[in-house]
Amino acid sequence: EYGNAEKHLRAIWVEDPTNIRLLTALGKIYKAWKQYEKATKYFLIGELLEPNNSFALYGLADTYRGMGDYKNALKYWLRFQALEPRNKVALTRIGDCYARLGDFERGLAFYRKALEIGYDFYASLGSAKIHAAYNNAAQAVEVFEQMAASERGNSRYYYEYIRVCQQCGEQQRAAQ
Repeated sequence: EYGNAEKHLRAIWVEDPTNIRLLTALGKIYKAWKQYEKATKYFLIGELLEPNNSFALYGLADTYRGMGDYKNALKYWLRFQALEPRNKVALTRIGDCYARLGDFERGLAFYRKALEIGYDFYASLGSAKIHAAYNNAAQAVEVFEQMAASERGNSRYYYEYIRVCQQCGEQQRAAQ
């Protein structure tokens, strides 16, 4: 899908190597292709040229996330979030990073911030999973029940709900 675009953008980039739009566009293409090392290179150059460029910071955060490097992902999500403090995606991804790094309290805090802005499936899911990890079945189930109206027909919702119920020893609820 991006094949021709990548060729054209690289040709233009050679002529204009400090063009931040070209750099972040190339990074985005490589990230979509899961060529994370190449994506990182272009986003890092963009960040060097413009340290507060939201596209470069978002790209780096999401690329490190794709690589499973949650410590670096968190660093860039926090920088991005400082520029866009009400960005639900960033708040949710920060919560995800904290949860992956084992800092569940901070993870919950960022999921709550995202949910204060508006409903978000992944912020709700992250909250439920943290409650389940703390063996707080009632709280985890409550989160899923709050999600139910928004997630009718969403097979991922049902799958995760059943998994959390089983994890919390709520076998009967899982069977329902």
